[in-house]
Amino acid sequence: MKMEEERISEEVLQLRDMYETLRDHAVLISESILEKVQSIDRIRKIYSYLAFTVGVLSLFVLLYIIGWVLSTRQPEGPIVLYVLEAMLIGLTIVAWKYSNVFDDLLISAGDLWSFHYKIKFEAFAPKGKDPIEKIVNQVKNVFPEVDDYIKEKPSCLKINAEISGKTEKHQFDVYIRVDRNILNKLTFGRLGESGYNLIIRRFDKEEPVTEEDLMKLRSEIEDIYPQKFPHNVLKKPPDNVLVIATSSFTDTAVKYAMKGENWIPSIKVKKKKGEKLSVDDYLEEASLMEIEDFCTLDLIEEHPEGYRVIWAL
Repeated sequence: MKMEEERISEEVLQLRDMYETLRDHAVLISESILEKVQSIDRIRKIYSYLAFTVGVLSLFVLLYIIGWVLSTRQPEGPIVLYVLEAMLIGLTIVAWKYSNVFDDLLISAGDLWSFHYKIKFEAFAPKGKDPIEKIVNQVKNVFPEVDDYIKEKPSCLKINAEISGKTEKHQFDVYIRVDRNILNKLTFGRLGESGYNLIIRRFDKEEPVTEEDLMKLRSEIEDIYPQKFPHNVLKKPPDNVLVIATSSFTDTAVKYAMKGENWIPSIKVKKKKGEKLSVDDYLEEASLMEIEDFCTLDLIEEHPEGYRVIWAL
């Protein structure tokens, strides 16, 4: 009997070692994938910055030419300016034409990001003295930039935060806010280091989180981050919204979170009668609408042994 127990114990240890080895390899793969995705995103941003700069320069030269013609009454003007303007217009058109290439690559990488998100969230046991500290530490594990932000400026992390919206104040379990710098604000998010906003709402109840719960949460977020002009230009939506359920989510709640109409801002796709839309359809529509900044409600179940990602984009 004792030998049998020792054999079982040894097999359990072997299985644990195998699990940890597989987990570590999966994490290395997911982190490598994430680095590639982030590199693509960085190139996309540089490309966008250059395209934006060329467009602004083209507008400046055009205004100069118009001013020259109006003031001198000589439409021929300096030939070099006409050549320069033609080149800038051509570059702007080419840049606009191929701008969606990076978006298509990032859409294709969406499943890879979901894999990384799920692995990092589920594979490691949360650490902390209470549920909120555990989820914050897990978020740092999934989003390394959050850890950097908090180390650089601890005040950006607020627990049980009360945030003022357009109509009223709203309570969130965790709120992380890193302000955009002046250059980013002046260029409407085109240049300079962007800000970062993360919201966590934890539903600590025995009943499943419902569609109505998510609808209410979404309306609260939109009250803080209005998505109608001009607010949608001056105030981008949060980067991440995590919804933690200590029980579970209803099927209708999961379907609600997956629909682009319920993202922030809302992304609507025209469909034929009876046609079912996929997440990729909404992502493609966002790319066509040139909506770069949007967020979804990431659904995560909290269990004594850890977390389970139900849906995240």
